[in-house]
This record gives sequence, C-alpha cells and structure tokens, in this order.
Amino acid sequence: LNPGGVLVVERPGLREFLETLSGFAEVVLFTAGVEDYAGPIVRTIDPDGRIFSACLFRGATVRSEHYPCVKDIGRLGRDLRRTVLVDDTPLAFLHQPSNGIPVFAFRSDPDDRFLLEAVLPLLKSLSEEDDVRPVIARRFGMTQWFAQNGFSVPSAAAPDEWSAAAAKPTLVGSPQRHPDAGKASKTLLLMDFDKTVTIADAGETVFAELSPELLPLLHGLEMPASFVSVTNDILAEMQRRGVNRDAIVSTLRELGQFLIPDESRRAIRLAHHRGVDVRILSDCNTVFISHMLTGAKIRGLVREIISNPASFDRAASGISPTGGKAAGHRLVIAPRHDSSAGTGHSCPLCPSNLCKGRELLSLRKELGYERVIYCGDGANDICPALKLEPGDAVCARSGHSLERLVRQKASDIRAQVHFWEEHCDLLLLITRLLH
Repeated sequence: LNPGGVLVVERPGLREFLETLSGFAEVVLFTAGVEDYAGPIVRTIDPDGRIFSACLFRGATVRSEHYPCVKDIGRLGRDLRRTVLVDDTPLAFLHQPSNGIPVFAFRSDPDDRFLLEAVLPLLKSLSEEDDVRPVIARRFGMTQWFAQNGFSVPSAAAPDEWSAAAAKPTLVGSPQRHPDAGKASKTLLLMDFDKTVTIADAGETVFAELSPELLPLLHGLEMPASFVSVTNDILAEMQRRGVNRDAIVSTLRELGQFLIPDESRRAIRLAHHRGVDVRILSDCNTVFISHMLTGAKIRGLVREIISNPASFDRAASGISPTGGKAAGHRLVIAPRHDSSAGTGHSCPLCPSNLCKGRELLSLRKELGYERVIYCGDGANDICPALKLEPGDAVCARSGHSLERLVRQKASDIRAQVHFWEEHCDLLLLITRLLH
C-alpha cells in the first residue's frame, strides 16, 4: 500500500480475511490512528465501501489513567453480547476486557498467516454464540490479566452473569433506554423501513429468495394484525428445510445492496453529515434491517433500529427432511411490545407487537428532540403521524395507505404534511427539510 506516498505493508491474507468476515459480520474499523493518516489507507483497502460499515479514528477513543486511546465499544450502540474488538494492544479494550481478542502485531513477515488461520476461525466460531463474552473470558482471561498487572477495569460485569445470559438468551421488549440518551441532536429523522427506506417489503423479498413456496403464508394478513407469529412459522420451516444462518445473513446483505436505493442511502448520509440523528422505526425485525443496512454500507449512519428484536436461537435447531440435524440456528423474532411480558399497549391503530406512536413519544421525552421528520408509507405509520407536533414534518408516500389515512385525518395532524412518490422525491424532500 502506498496511499499519499506513505509506505504501509499489508498483512498477508488481509483482503480475503475482510471479504470473508464481512459475509457473516458487520465490520467496523476502529483505529487509534488520526484520520489524516489512517483515512487514505482505509480508502485504499476498501475503495468501494463494501467492507466497513463505519470507520472510527482517534477522536472516537477515550482517555483513561492507564492508556490514552481506549476503544470503548460500549459507545457504539451495538449489542455487546455480539460484539468483539480485535486489537494488538490489550489496553485498547480495557473497558470491555471480555469483548477483546488480543492478537500478535504484524512484523512484516511475508509468510504470516495469522489472520486466516487463527483470527478468522475464531471469529466464525464466535458468530455462532449467543453471547461472545463468556467464551472470550474463558479463552483469554483478560480481566484477570489486567488485575494482575495493576490495571483497574471500570464496571466489569461478572462472568457468571454472562454465562447465565448465554444459557438462556432473551429477546427484550420495549421499555429500555435508547442508545446515547442525553446526547441526541435537536433534530430526528425517523424512518419506516419497508417501502420507505427500501423499494419493497424486506420479509417478502427474503422469503421469495430463500423459500418462495412459503411466501403465500404471509398473504391475507392486514393491518393492524401482527406478522410476528406467522413470520416465525416461516422461519422455523425454512430452518427445518436446511436454510441456515449463513444463507439468511448473506442473502440479507446482498438484498441490502439493491433493495435500498441510492436515494435512500444519500438521504441518510445527508442527515448524518448534518448532525441529524437517524433512527429506523419498523414493524420488520432487527436482524433483517441491520444486515440489509450493512449490505448497503449505511449501518454505521443509523443510530438505532427500533423494531421487533430478533436473534438466532441455537436451541431451535430441528431435523432436516433427510433425517440429519438441520444446519445452523433458527432466527426467532419477539414482539417489541408484548402484553405477556408487561410491555403491551392498547392502541387501536397499531398491531399488538408495536405501537409506533408510543415509541415516538418515548424518543421525544427521553432524548428531547425539538423537531422530528417522520417518513413512512403504511397504515401503521398514521399513529406516529398523529403524535407529531406543529414544528415537525410527516413525509407520506403517495399511493400507499399512509397517504389515504393522512388525508382522512388531516384535521387531527398538527405537523406539516408532505407527499412523495419515488425515492428521488423523498431525497429532494429530506434535503429541503434539512436546509
């Protein structure tokens, strides 16, 4: 590598390592290097932005009494049960020692195979775990290493708590603190996902790709019905037929590249670059949305995905039609709002699993947004539209249910109302609203 005239030796196998890794994980680059130095190197390694969903430089690190550039991954807004930090400086993961994988530094050895033969298999194995922390803690024992060397670890969780969480993974519902509470911008761009960010329904497209014969099971449901139960039935049958986790994840990543149009990506990038918080509020699920955003290379620009929580459940593995054990884990979706767990709602406008209006009010109360721009298309988007205030804006897609409902309830909507038909119209509309 020779970006900007600076000689940098690339570790053998780096490209293959990153390409393979990005097929089953979201890859965020986190370096203690300053952006002026590291940025050109990153652009040389990943010129098309296909590998890294986000890049963090020295300014994103935090200072501690032991090390000036601690990489506090607790600030990333990612689930720490499913997040690892690979670094050749152990003090970089001082704040989360059981999320850190210490590796040997590269010494310009042309025969070095460390990335492909040691790191990649470990990461692939960890991707199958419900909680990576107890596994990493047992293997590397970094909490004990820090203690033995006189480094205090701030607020470290107990390994036995992680073990219990891994043994019985849970899908958490609505009442929870939003990422970066108290640090939000004054403006929120809140977007529905299916047919608002995307050009088609994510669930239908995934099932059409992987098990088209099961797609009719989705048809016939109308708002305000919940899709969670029937979606879980389809996912269970897909897993029984041998559609594994890797197939689902890779399909989602690929779909994200064309299901999320360039205009949606540009709108989200524009908002992010102008300091506007971007959050997704959707009746889909967190796994589908997260991997599609990663495939579109904009996951790092979205502060939060508010949707039905989902995870790959090892205990759900069944028997394949050939009699053997079905490959991989089954994807299981839980309702965001669950009456059986005490988080239900009574809104007549919304499906039982998610009241978007309640989520909007929660965001505004907790994070203090002065202005909300809401973009949607479906019938379940009328509830948050009715909760908007006079300084807000609702962007309703023409020819879809939200447009009809907005016109019917025009006297009850206090926000400015705008209509858009194609994603190029939405981009222009968001651009104008953010000026």
